[in-house]
Amino acid sequence: MAKLGLPIFLDLKLHDIPNTVAKAIQALGPLEPAILTVHASGGRAMLEDAKAAAPLNTKVVAVTMLTSLDADDLTATGITGNAHDQVLRLTDLAHEAGIDGIVCSGEERRRPEARRHPPRGA
Repeated sequence: MAKLGLPIFLDLKLHDIPNTVAKAIQALGPLEPAILTVHASGGRAMLEDAKAAAPLNTKVVAVTMLTSLDADDLTATGITGNAHDQVLRLTDLAHEAGIDGIVCSGEERRRPEARRHPPRGA
């Protein structure tokens, strides 16, 4: 793809301790991805390290919550509130960590409160 000049999107959903995620992203650097994904649930330090480790022209986007998860899954992992509340919490966290964007369900995008952060660089 790179030889053809096509942008590379690495949907890896990286999620580990901050140093491990940073090292993985550094190892991916030669691929010069246009976009790569991490899990927002990895925490602020992981998100910040992911962004810092990314090549200059790589956008790091955070997956808020997998659409396969439901309220029972959240409760089982000790997360209070509904899925929408969790998406908003993780969106705020990603924004505060300087992440370039988020990945969420189209249903979340349609909700007015999901648009409270302007796009980076706007």
